[in-house]
Amino acid sequence: MRKIFAVLGLCALVFMAFAASCDNGPGAAAPPPENSSGGEPEGGTAETEGGDKEKSGDFVPDGLEARDFGGYEFRILTRSTCVHPLYIDAESISGELINDAVYARNRSVEERFNVVIRPIIVHEGEPQTDNANSTPLAKKSIMAGEDFADMVMLHMIDAGALAAQGLFIDWKGVEGVDLSKPWWDKNVVEGLTIGGRLYLNTGHFNLESYDYTWGMVFNKQLWQNKGLPDVYETVKKGGWTLDYFGGIIKEATVDLNGDGQYTIDDQWGFIAIDRGGLTNFMFGSDQRVFVGKESGGFDLVLNTERMQTIVEKTYDIYYQNNSTYVWQSSVAYFPETQPLDMFAAGKGLLASARLAGIPVLRGMDTDFGILPQPKFDEGQADYTSFSDGHTSMMAIPKTVSEPGAAGTIIEALSAANYNTLMTSYYDINLQTKFARDEESAEMMDIIIKKRIFDLGYVYANVTGNLGFMINDLINQKKTAFTSEFEKKEASALRALEKLIGEFENIG
Repeated sequence: MRKIFAVLGLCALVFMAFAASCDNGPGAAAPPPENSSGGEPEGGTAETEGGDKEKSGDFVPDGLEARDFGGYEFRILTRSTCVHPLYIDAESISGELINDAVYARNRSVEERFNVVIRPIIVHEGEPQTDNANSTPLAKKSIMAGEDFADMVMLHMIDAGALAAQGLFIDWKGVEGVDLSKPWWDKNVVEGLTIGGRLYLNTGHFNLESYDYTWGMVFNKQLWQNKGLPDVYETVKKGGWTLDYFGGIIKEATVDLNGDGQYTIDDQWGFIAIDRGGLTNFMFGSDQRVFVGKESGGFDLVLNTERMQTIVEKTYDIYYQNNSTYVWQSSVAYFPETQPLDMFAAGKGLLASARLAGIPVLRGMDTDFGILPQPKFDEGQADYTSFSDGHTSMMAIPKTVSEPGAAGTIIEALSAANYNTLMTSYYDINLQTKFARDEESAEMMDIIIKKRIFDLGYVYANVTGNLGFMINDLINQKKTAFTSEFEKKEASALRALEKLIGEFENIG
């Protein structure tokens, strides 16, 4: 658990420093915390997000032999906006913990393998054009046969579109990469392997995938004022469900100024955002779009009574009973700013939050806690979540001249993150700076453990956009899921068949 939380601490600190660059509204994130120091973490065991048991602090060898690549230039293409470039490299020691840890990691790997790590930072402009330049550049370069980068880190859904065109190398065949190691996310390997091949990947090197994972926060004082039972115990016993959640927020909205209107100046049961916040109600209910079959291929599993119920209950949560203040993405492009500023001001009992938003709340006067997304019902085995499309996915261009060198360096960097950054960043930064109680740390473990990487979301652009149906319907204030699905089903199945065929034919 500490290894996982350390990743989040690393993500949190970097995000704080650069959240303002991702905010096109008035509510900018607070500046990063001052450097702090702390002792070594205590021992303990916890499950990683892939389900492996690892003792906290244990070193897991990467199994790579030291090699001399003769000064090979290892190039990583990433986006210029937000946190994307900051996890890749640091030019010098600055005294800032994250910068220095990234610097030490890269210099160690460079010396071990006689390589030079060079980031390729693609300027993207405003947040709305976050992927406007990097994706076309990668596509054009690969299709022209150019050996321009050893690894690209592109917007998740755009990366899926390029993978479908056969522009990347199968991770399962890359020399030096061992996908059984704990620094690779097994949820990705299981969810995105198509025809036995995996063209998009993520893991501990790609720390932003933790930034953009969805959960919730709650105001402890308002919770206590309502006389509500211990929510952490409710979560642990499996009772944190859509029905339970919907009932609580119904009773929490208050017309503070008594004008008979419910506005941003009042107190709400739930502060939400459309986009990823809506999608998480589907994935949080463990509803998939496609599920892999043991015999190969995928089943389209979206058209269920469960999904129809999810849409109806989510619509009620968002737009019935004055329970929820909904921020539209056109106003709050990044959910770490205005919605959480509103929550920090005491205007909501609960709020949707990507984990990157947690440090935005560190100056909040009232104590808050962290929670997973509610389950569909108590019969759902685990709490589930997802990392939204803003996350970069890791891919190796098929034009790379030295795939073995690329795989070896990527593996070494990923292992170094797992082994050297995790524990200290959790203990020094997350636990002491941001988390307000031990239970919140346990809740974050739950959020990370069962993230869904669904073919219908990651490859949405080439499978009929079924992963966004809940967004489209509820934003239009509609709930007729089944009839809408029937209009899309045949074309989606054809698109899926085509995608699988293309993957099978990639040489």
